[in-house]
Amino acid sequence: MISFRDKIRHENDLVYDIRGEVNGEKRYFILKVASDKHRSFLAILEKGKPYNPLDYGEILYRGWDEPPDELKQELGQKYGMYSEN
Repeated sequence: MISFRDKIRHENDLVYDIRGEVNGEKRYFILKVASDKHRSFLAILEKGKPYNPLDYGEILYRGWDEPPDELKQELGQKYGMYSEN
């Protein structure tokens, strides 16, 4: 049986800050990858090929350039993202 702590830790691994360019403009997408697509998502990242984030999960947030500090703080608290540890 999976513990609550392990479930939370596992969920943290499924949320990604994706950066790229769309029509020549810098964009970010905060993507929550579906657990059944996680392995294929990591494989496509490793290959460096273009992909549609919606093929792998749900876009939680999106915007231009990079996420604002307030959003980074929220994601840090909720998902453990952006920590230097």
